[in-house]
Amino acid sequence: MGFFFALLILLIECLAISFAFDAQIVAKHASHSSILKLLSHAGQFLRIGLIAIPVYLLIASKKLSQSIAVFNAEAKPKHISLRFLLHFALFAGFWLLSSLLFNEKITLNPDTNNTLALLWLLIGSLNIISLLLANITFSAWRQFLLAEKLNLVIALLTGFITWGLSTLVSSSWSKLADITFYTSHVLLSLFYPNVTALPKEKALGIGDFQVEIGIPCSGYEGIGLIVIFLSIYLWLMRAELRFPQVLLLYPLGITLMWFFNVLRISLLIIIGKEWSPAVAIGGFHSNAGWIAFIALSIGMIGLAQRVTFF
Repeated sequence: MGFFFALLILLIECLAISFAFDAQIVAKHASHSSILKLLSHAGQFLRIGLIAIPVYLLIASKKLSQSIAVFNAEAKPKHISLRFLLHFALFAGFWLLSSLLFNEKITLNPDTNNTLALLWLLIGSLNIISLLLANITFSAWRQFLLAEKLNLVIALLTGFITWGLSTLVSSSWSKLADITFYTSHVLLSLFYPNVTALPKEKALGIGDFQVEIGIPCSGYEGIGLIVIFLSIYLWLMRAELRFPQVLLLYPLGITLMWFFNVLRISLLIIIGKEWSPAVAIGGFHSNAGWIAFIALSIGMIGLAQRVTFF
């Protein structure tokens, strides 16, 4: 229980921060500050981690239950309530610093921005450490890291390489962008009568809130990620899977990933119209696709392992 509880809290906090704030806001102040340049790429670092999570779960799937049992057996540090209280106090401070640092309405001088950036990194690191040690002992984490260091390195390297490849492949997808545009239009039209669709400009929206559905929004990135992930899974688990029927996971995964992208675009427009354009264009736009990728990756593993056909 201790491992999953800590993981759940960390996931919720990461999603809350990433949806509420856009790290690209500090890019305009980053020309003379290496620390701000680093922060402006925080979203990309998060994406590498989000790719690494299902890859690690895949690599370590056979020993994962044993590792979690070790965690839960030692998840009894003293003063748990005080540890969580400290953690949530640090997270509140981290949220406050984020609201100052990633805020277009607040203009600060370069020295203040650098100081805030350093504090943001410090409090953020302490926030994560305090959570990891809140209900799991240091010795359990040390034992886990020593046992799983190779798998963790492989997962992070895979996340970095996959992210790098996905950013390079951005051409020759105009047809898919067109299909995504029209499908998103149809989906929105089921719920809103006043959907604005301008095919030439690739603009889609509701009322006065519109977004451009270009090639990067076609879904190619998610499709590439799910193909790479499934290829790794099929290779690692080839002795336990049934060929050739397991290859049907490819068209299933590609279709679902593309549909999730259509759903992401539609939800982005709805959020921008009904709630907050800043949240829609910022955190939701940046992270919803990666969340869908993780959910689908775990779902595909579950499907392959539980359905005897595969």
